[in-house]
Amino acid sequence: MRRDSAARRSFAPPCATCLALALIHTTALGASTSAPSESTLARELDQLHRDLAELRAQGADAWLTEERAAQVRAIVADVLADAGARASLRGDGATAGYDAAKGGFFIRSADGNYSANLSLLEQARWTINSRQGALPAFLGENDTWGFQNKRTRLTLAGNVVDPSWTYKVAYYLDYTGDAEFYAAPFVAANGPVLADAWIAKDFGNGLTLTAGQFQSTHNASLEIDAGNLQFIDRSTIAYYFNLGYTQGVKLAWESDALRVQGLYDNGPYTQNRDFTTDSPGYQYGLGARVDWKVAGSWDQFKDQQSWRGEEFGLRVGGAVEWDQTNEASANSAFMATLDAAADFGGANLFAAGYLFDPQGNGQNPMGFELGGGVFVADDVELVARYEYGDLDGQSTAIFANAFSAVTTGANWYFSRNRAKLQGAFGYAFDPIVAGQWIKEGAENNWLQDATGEDGQWTIQAQISVSF
Repeated sequence: MRRDSAARRSFAPPCATCLALALIHTTALGASTSAPSESTLARELDQLHRDLAELRAQGADAWLTEERAAQVRAIVADVLADAGARASLRGDGATAGYDAAKGGFFIRSADGNYSANLSLLEQARWTINSRQGALPAFLGENDTWGFQNKRTRLTLAGNVVDPSWTYKVAYYLDYTGDAEFYAAPFVAANGPVLADAWIAKDFGNGLTLTAGQFQSTHNASLEIDAGNLQFIDRSTIAYYFNLGYTQGVKLAWESDALRVQGLYDNGPYTQNRDFTTDSPGYQYGLGARVDWKVAGSWDQFKDQQSWRGEEFGLRVGGAVEWDQTNEASANSAFMATLDAAADFGGANLFAAGYLFDPQGNGQNPMGFELGGGVFVADDVELVARYEYGDLDGQSTAIFANAFSAVTTGANWYFSRNRAKLQGAFGYAFDPIVAGQWIKEGAENNWLQDATGEDGQWTIQAQISVSF
């Protein structure tokens, strides 16, 4: 009986199945026609104990697995509920994520009054350049090739106080070139360079005031972000007739069809300047630009391409700039431009004409560019551009005053302008020997020719990532 009591005390069925089997076994023993002996009962109880142990080993794991799964689900639910509660307490419910429309990662307060959007532009380029004739030693070899990190830019933008107050800070960690930022004799290093640094107030009804450092609105090509171009870079002509970054104030008004901008600033290429007795080299700079959107939307002209399925769009614009130096009035300058862009939903055209009138020297440099592209597939685009400029005697060598070049290429868009691979072939018809064309041409990897030589060509490939 002690053994029977001990066996009963050890009986702890792990599940309903085990209990049922044990009852069946016991019932079978009780239904026997003859009473078993004590030794037989002991053997049966021992066997029952072993059977239960085996069932416990087989069934307990499954039972525990179900229990553990239920417990894990409960724990996960508790953790998520706790995380949600903590998130609602942190920054009054601030949100974070990726904004595909603006192309950057953001942090935003729950009420939307404060936000920060961080984005990156990275462009890596490979170029081969071939020049004709016997080059002097300081110009190197006729054929030159290699890689360059053309642009690496970080941008922080958003709003403060409320959505009507916006800001932008764009910083080039590396930039190989200087035509976008400096005019001779101010030559920039390869980087770093502070570009945009401004704050703006939206007064409603399309009226906005911007103060700080920003790109001049004179040139429509320079108003398009470098990551949204359909060519590897802007044209040499566009860089020459560019006023670069400046510091000042800009008042803009925009309606459904018109956009008007007026500037009062320090003059062209006056970004990142210190305040000195000669600051900033100009008494003032005054500029104005007007754009008429005949069809389409303003947003579609933020990039140069016309994607398949996009609506028809047409924009016509013009700008003027008057800059007065701190010296004699003869050193003042006037610039004017007319430009247009048309999107056909899978193809586009653009054109621009430029005039520069430095007062007092009787010379009027001018230039123009014409280009466009067509999509031959949803993600493949063919492009072509022709550009021409004439310095009108500003160079001492008459044959060096003209610059003309044609560029053809193809673009493969992995995710539109977020990630793309671009290729191009360029051919310069005139000798590149004038200082201005050497400087601005460097943005497109044109190099100085030997005197009297022309026919320079380049092959380029560039990968551009913008997010």
